[in-house]
Amino acid sequence: NSLCLDGNTSCAMIAYKLSDISAIYPITPSSTMAELVEQYAAQGKKNIFNNIVTVHQTQSELGAASAVHGMISNGQLATTFTSSQGLLLMLPNINIMSSCQQLAVIHIATRTVSSMMGALSPDHSDVYAISQTNASAISSRNVQEAHDMALVTHASAIESSAFFVHFFEGFRVSHQFESFMEIPDDQIKQIVDFEAVKRFRSTQMDPNHPDGRGTASSGDIYYQVFEGLKHHFNAIPQHVQNVMKKFGNVVGRKYEIFEYYGHAEAETVMVIMGACSLTAQAVVEEMASQNKKIGVINVRLWKPFDMAYFIPKIPKSCKNIAVMDRARDFVSNGELMYKEVLACLAKSKMQMNVKNCTYGICGTDLLPSDINAVFQSFSLQLPDTLRIGVTGKG
Repeated sequence: NSLCLDGNTSCAMIAYKLSDISAIYPITPSSTMAELVEQYAAQGKKNIFNNIVTVHQTQSELGAASAVHGMISNGQLATTFTSSQGLLLMLPNINIMSSCQQLAVIHIATRTVSSMMGALSPDHSDVYAISQTNASAISSRNVQEAHDMALVTHASAIESSAFFVHFFEGFRVSHQFESFMEIPDDQIKQIVDFEAVKRFRSTQMDPNHPDGRGTASSGDIYYQVFEGLKHHFNAIPQHVQNVMKKFGNVVGRKYEIFEYYGHAEAETVMVIMGACSLTAQAVVEEMASQNKKIGVINVRLWKPFDMAYFIPKIPKSCKNIAVMDRARDFVSNGELMYKEVLACLAKSKMQMNVKNCTYGICGTDLLPSDINAVFQSFSLQLPDTLRIGVTGKG
């Protein structure tokens, strides 16, 4: 069924169908998702479990995250929606839920985190803020992907029993109207693991079967127990890849954790995430058709950033990598994706010329000419740090 709707709506349609309950608090540009979920419930629409979703509007983003925490502790599939500063208010609960291997999903329409000025335009400064929480994160680039990845995210969270974030650019995707193919309920049911849903529901708090949660411990055992979580998090990429493969077999659209486009023997490769990767892909495919040895890797699974899936996507002929971060960090030697790529290369003992590039802060356009300039910068011996879109001495 072909529809022409915006990214928020395409995402909310899936979020409603795969939730038992939702706690909401509006914040631009994600508000439409929360409003639609509330609207669907008021209209008596059923989810794929043949129930009407229970929706609670809270008094703040912190309240929404806290409510979700309580809901999943009672074995309910819970969802919320947010952006920017709203996500920052949720971080304490996200940290606990992800570390406790509790299943929930937050859908984010990205927006610049306000600093010396308020801002409504998108970048990845809010999404990057989850990096210390151990939450998993999946990226979408357009309206169709917001619909598809919403399903992949919910199904991955269910299969891996993990806390997930699904994000796409605010306004650029959230409010953009595009035609997309709706996924019918029968296909959704083929992708979701109902046995995993059943296991999750069995974890609900029950006074007849008490268990201990939220206990405290001292240093003599905390680190030992905490380190044991690595087995849970190390397995998440494989779960996501399994869901993406199942999605491709059922729906017909193919996705991967990392997606490579360009020349098979590329010497210079760009690593980028989000809506602007479509611009990079278009430039690279055009230039590769002219036998220019360049390529681009689109990051689909942002966290965990899995080396085992990333390294094979780099052509063996590659000598240069441009890492594109859509956020700025003034107190580090590089932004987050740059450091992830460097760590992967170092652990794999691969020596490359790697540039640290930032772009698109607060919605600044990334033009095809900018993409071309980044590729050309390697032959022009420009600095290893590029701030794209900053003019003069900025």
